[in-house]
Amino acid sequence: MKTTVEIDDALLKAAKKAAIDDDMPLRQFIELAIRQRLSSTDTPGIYGEFSTRADLYEDPAKTLADIEAAVQEFRERQAGSRP
Repeated sequence: MKTTVEIDDALLKAAKKAAIDDDMPLRQFIELAIRQRLSSTDTPGIYGEFSTRADLYEDPAKTLADIEAAVQEFRERQAGSRP
């Protein structure tokens, strides 16, 4: 598939040089880099070292209750500040 992406000039230049050093086309170098990144288990995901958002919290139910309480408190303060 063909696609267009914007890449920092210095990064692209370094990638081209690395591809030449590794004796491979730039396309192959980029595909390899993406495959390695996607298959790496060492690289943290969007939740860091946790696999899911729920794993961020010791007790997700308590966390939800804390959030609901904070929202309720905010709403009460907002209602109390209205003329």
